[in-house]
Amino acid sequence: MQKQLKPQQQMITWLLSLIQMIYIIVHVLLKMVQMSLMEIHLKDTNMIYLEALHLTTVLQEIQQDMHQCHMLNM
Repeated sequence: MQKQLKPQQQMITWLLSLIQMIYIIVHVLLKMVQMSLMEIHLKDTNMIYLEALHLTTVLQEIQQDMHQCHMLNM
């Protein structure tokens, strides 16, 4: 019985160490992205925010137009 568990235990520990390595790599990559994002100046962030706000408004207008067209077609 124990001889059957040995390869499974090795496989499980190998998988866990692989998952741990992937987690560490992803964590480091996210930290790098976070650091580079923090280097963006506040002005740029505000511009990005305003652009996203504008796009959201445009999308809402398009959605309203589509709804009105749908109502007219009914």
